[in-house]
Amino acid sequence: LSGRAVELIPGDSGACALHGAMAFKMREFQKAAKSFDCILQAKTDDPDAWAGWVRATIAAGEPGKAQERLQSALDRSPKDARLNYWFGVVLLRQVLPKKAQMAFQDAVALSPADVAAPLALAQMALDAGDSKRATALVDKIPSTTSTSDTTSIAVMRARIAWSNRLVDEADNQLRLALAADPTSIDALVLQIQTLCASRKPDLARPFLETALAEDPKNADVVDAQGQTYAASGNLQAAAGRFEQAIAYEPNRAEYYLHLGRAALAQGSFDKATKAAESAAELKPDSAEMRILQAQVLRVKRPREAEMVLIESLKLHPEIAELQDELGLT
Repeated sequence: LSGRAVELIPGDSGACALHGAMAFKMREFQKAAKSFDCILQAKTDDPDAWAGWVRATIAAGEPGKAQERLQSALDRSPKDARLNYWFGVVLLRQVLPKKAQMAFQDAVALSPADVAAPLALAQMALDAGDSKRATALVDKIPSTTSTSDTTSIAVMRARIAWSNRLVDEADNQLRLALAADPTSIDALVLQIQTLCASRKPDLARPFLETALAEDPKNADVVDAQGQTYAASGNLQAAAGRFEQAIAYEPNRAEYYLHLGRAALAQGSFDKATKAAESAAELKPDSAEMRILQAQVLRVKRPREAEMVLIESLKLHPEIAELQDELGLT
């Protein structure tokens, strides 16, 4: 129906936006990108159209195309905060974290009230094991009445709390997020992950059902389904879900991390090795990725595994899991 609306009213931004959103949800990413591009041809500064086009173009496997177009747009409008933010998103997908960080910082400087860029910087800090910096970045975000912003901030605070093993605080923040938006995929997925990590897969299932009903082809939801299987002991089904998530989004290190853990638990060392290598390549500074790599290496090359952990501990001396793996605690 939305496609028919575009045919009947060519160039109408509302029809194109609706068609783009529907096509994206159906994973028809090239159609989605084309619809959002239709809006940008008439309104080059439309922030929602830029967001839709960038997300669809990345999902279609063309981050280089997105990077080139955004660079051209920034050459014309270097002080556009949203363009800087989306440029950072694309650079991050291109595994260029330092350049991405600079783009996010530019976005924050240009529009301090916008929450997307500081949250992206907070996530980068958290990925690097620096929860204090992540907390400081979130604390600096101005108060907001936006439901989506409130949800996003609560989810980030829950991630930070979980990384610090503050389970009750993480649960409280997730309750706030889901109270603001009961269908938030980010909040639902994180709730599933925390419950599975606490070995409570039965409690995670209602949240999984909601997420699957909302967006069954979302890669994060598919990955969360795999984590539910893994927590229930069904490692083969879990591996299948992780592989499907990777097929949807092949540049997400977390999916390889989860696949590697499941494969290692099954004794599939070749698959675990490949997954660990991919995870470490996508996030070379991540302690989680390095721990998995060391766990796989330990099977056949224990000395090399120890060196991986020692090098990672130099970067993240505060992370208890690294100390545990090295037998320092």
